[in-house]
Amino acid sequence: MARRKANDWLKASEIGHYTWSPEDWLDRRLGVEPDEETLEKMEAGERYHRQVALRTDWAVIRMRLGIAGIACVLLALGYFLLAGAS
Repeated sequence: MARRKANDWLKASEIGHYTWSPEDWLDRRLGVEPDEETLEKMEAGERYHRQVALRTDWAVIRMRLGIAGIACVLLALGYFLLAGAS
């Protein structure tokens, strides 16, 4: 029985990479190093995705603060309505 090499196994991230760019996936699989232009494009893409992630993080924080603010207002309103009823 033939032994498997470490690169014989296909990872989930490689499947995503293949669907995005089959040629680049094959180059990586064969160990071909990207040229300078490709490296610059990859770095620009990474910077862009970091910016998107940061904006998403801040949007989630703002949404949670908004929900917490609404909850505080509703709790205060409920307290004053119940306190005024007694």
